[in-house]
Amino acid sequence: MALLALVLSMPLWLVPPLVLVLPPLIWGWLTYRVMAFDALAEHASPAERQTVLATHRYRLLLMGVVCGYLGAAPSLVWASGVVFAAAFWVLIPVAVWIYALVLAFSSLWFAHYGLAALHSLREHAAPDAGQAAPPAGTRP
Repeated sequence: MALLALVLSMPLWLVPPLVLVLPPLIWGWLTYRVMAFDALAEHASPAERQTVLATHRYRLLLMGVVCGYLGAAPSLVWASGVVFAAAFWVLIPVAVWIYALVLAFSSLWFAHYGLAALHSLREHAAPDAGQAAPPAGTRP
């Protein structure tokens, strides 16, 4: 779906401000969908995962958009033109390093937030730990 959105929005990229807004937004939406699911896939049941994703949808989307803009940062170096043509061999490893750093940051951010939200959901769903159950064979 994100690839389709990128292809369909390409004519809008000819409008100067939209080329700086649309691709990071689309990649941010995709980052939100993939990273949020991936952070909860191993640890949450399907019902818990759906609850966390529904409850925290806008915060997760905002995190994805921020990560989408961070992922677009190395592209600004390439868009600067002929000035950096001489530094081409230096900029390639730097750009790859920045992309890897953004990937690591976004995955850790989504894992931290998603697992904290899951922990909070489980705490609210569980009965109070302070109230002990009465011993067996006694009346309350």
